[in-house]
Amino acid sequence: MKKHFLLLIILTIVSCKKDIVENYTIFSGKIENNNYSELKINDIYGKLKKTIKISKDGTFSETIYNTNGFNKLEFGKFEYAEVFLKNEYNLFLTIDAKNLYDKSYSGKGSIINNYLAKKDFLLYKKYEVPTKLYFEESEKNFIEKLTDFKLEVKDLLSNSDIPTEFEKSEKVNFKYQYTHLLKMYQLMRKIITNNKDFKVSNSFPKIDYNITNDEHFKKYESYVNLVKFKHNTDVQNLMKENDITNTEASLIQLKKLKSGVIKDFFINDLADKITITNPESKKIYDGLVKLSNNDEFKNRITDKFKKMKALLKGNLSPVFENFINYTGGTNSLSDFKGKYIYIDVWATWCGPCLKEVPYLKELEKKYHDKNITFLSISVDQKRDYDEWKKMVSDKKMGGIQLFADQSFSSSFFREYNISNIPRFILIDPKGNIISADAPRPSDKKLTALFNELKI
Repeated sequence: MKKHFLLLIILTIVSCKKDIVENYTIFSGKIENNNYSELKINDIYGKLKKTIKISKDGTFSETIYNTNGFNKLEFGKFEYAEVFLKNEYNLFLTIDAKNLYDKSYSGKGSIINNYLAKKDFLLYKKYEVPTKLYFEESEKNFIEKLTDFKLEVKDLLSNSDIPTEFEKSEKVNFKYQYTHLLKMYQLMRKIITNNKDFKVSNSFPKIDYNITNDEHFKKYESYVNLVKFKHNTDVQNLMKENDITNTEASLIQLKKLKSGVIKDFFINDLADKITITNPESKKIYDGLVKLSNNDEFKNRITDKFKKMKALLKGNLSPVFENFINYTGGTNSLSDFKGKYIYIDVWATWCGPCLKEVPYLKELEKKYHDKNITFLSISVDQKRDYDEWKKMVSDKKMGGIQLFADQSFSSSFFREYNISNIPRFILIDPKGNIISADAPRPSDKKLTALFNELKI
């Protein structure tokens, strides 16, 4: 009897293991002619999901959790590629940095992603022009090329050995992509030709789409873009018709939206504009508190608003203690009291941060005998401590170089509400905030500010 019971337990364990689903994707690859230090995976709303470090030899590998569906790979400032990730995928990307539209995938998930790669190739490489130039075509040529593209994708989809479930979803996805390109033509022509009165002809394809589909808003980037386009157009029209600000028009438009995913998106989007540099922040905060019935959301933006007010000019700056100094020992913010303090918050993996380094070095050289301390604080993870030390040495970075105790989780950065870098802060000799979001070293406004303060 005991043997039978033991056998039953073993069979149950084996059976359970078979039912376990891995909740992650393994994404790796090789970039030929690599000139990138990282690539990013963004969701369909453009928000960062994962930053992946790229080795000097162009290889990378990362485990990405809970990321089913369409995503965007970001290689540079304006270099994107559509990618479909799903739990249990083990996907390997081969790509050439000199030709990002010529790429291929292998491994589990490659069939779907090779289809997406070929679709990208058809849109961009076939005509050897980027999207902006695509809109530079005359209306007739634009429609012809877009129609050709539509037929080619239809043929590609029908001849690809992709799963039926994805094929159905992709047909909906591409419909929105095609519609979005059509919808953008008039606006892009106005910008490209600098003709605000430009309008498409009466024969231009009619565009009709539903903007209340919450499920599609969660799945398809082009549908998100279409809804955003309509929402922003409505806001602009309200501004013109009523001679009101963007904030006022946005709040009116939000009241018109039905409750759901789409409304929540635009409410959160407007909440993101509650910043130290936005003079409309209080108006946004007051409007959203009245508009929302979500107590959790209201508590969150109330906390954000309070933190923002604490960072206004003249308030005492948040402080840090015992950050590691590159030259040895530790420092606290109080150690530098008595001089102006210009703080650079950066990391070794941050491309925009590194672009500011030469400008910062020039500033340090120009103001080395003035009443100001230049302080750079790394938010690198502890595992990258040696890489930080090496980069400071290799780039001969000046000023005072510090390493934060808990990366972005350090209380100093939380109080300054820092989630994106580079970020620059200017503090006066008494320890009061001059600017919680100061100009970058490359910005001439910074020198003007220094002159204004007579530093």
